[in-house]
Amino acid sequence: MELLKELESIINNLTNKYNKIKEEKDKLKKENEELYVEYENITRERDSLKTQIEEFKKNEEEMKKYIQDINLKLKEILGEEIIETPSEKNENTINENISYEEPKW
Repeated sequence: MELLKELESIINNLTNKYNKIKEEKDKLKKENEELYVEYENITRERDSLKTQIEEFKKNEEEMKKYIQDINLKLKEILGEEIIETPSEKNENTINENISYEEPKW
């Protein structure tokens, strides 16, 4: 009889431990799912921001070309020599050195 009670106690202990482990596993699974959803949202936002940056860069380049074309036409109309000023050279050099690196995940 004593052996039976001891066996029952062991079974109850193991059952309790199993239930706790299962609870913890379910909790971790839920947390993992929430983190994955958050990761997906952040990834979508990052991709959207990258697209916006690319569009800004494209627009910036188009605007620079447009402004340069206007300046050239104005100079042609005014009959001035077309000479690039030192400040324009520096600005072009600075803009060429700027790079947008993507974080490595």
